[in-house]
Amino acid sequence: MKIIKTDEFQVIVEKKKIKNMYLRICSDGSLKVTAPFFVKDSVIRDFIFQKTDWIRKNYYKRDDLFSLKFINNGRAFLWGKEYPVKMILSEKEKPGVFFDKDQIMVICNRVNFYDEAEEILTRWYRGLLMKEIKKQRQYCEKLVGRAADEWRIRNMKTRWGSCNISDKRIWINLQLVKKPLECLVYVMIHELIHFYERNHNAAFWKYMDRFCPDWRKVKKMLNTC
Repeated sequence: MKIIKTDEFQVIVEKKKIKNMYLRICSDGSLKVTAPFFVKDSVIRDFIFQKTDWIRKNYYKRDDLFSLKFINNGRAFLWGKEYPVKMILSEKEKPGVFFDKDQIMVICNRVNFYDEAEEILTRWYRGLLMKEIKKQRQYCEKLVGRAADEWRIRNMKTRWGSCNISDKRIWINLQLVKKPLECLVYVMIHELIHFYERNHNAAFWKYMDRFCPDWRKVKKMLNTC
């Protein structure tokens, strides 16, 4: 199988021993073209463009567009709390995320919305996390007595944060936006202490006891919630 992307959506292409091409909307919301082995990709792409109006018409009829199934069965976390996620497919509204006390709403423009919704939600998460880092930075740096020249965000699989001592740069894991706020503060303090002690030795943990007395409790929360 391969993927053909257009400006508006992407289509899964599967070739079989058949005579004609077929386009269908799968139950998971994906678009799929089944084509004969001998048909070139350029012909399949033209076929998809010819079906654009049909795709739009039938996609906008679907009731399940309003349930974002790929995010934890329609739910997502923000600062330690779980919220239902709704997705709205709209040609007129600007893509983005709207949040109230009860739910997270993701507005998409592309018919094949799964990838776009992931991108939109990730950008929103990143913006919220950076805003909170800037808010907590002064408190943490003043408390520890050390400051980073730069704070950045990235997705990390095995660490909640990392510190480049020579460049005075600290990286924060994007996934912290899903954890309780005290977890972010704990990680920020933890990384700043590395400007005193590079390794996790006895002296490092003494600094943790001094600047974040309840760090054991927060660390447990971070790794379990």
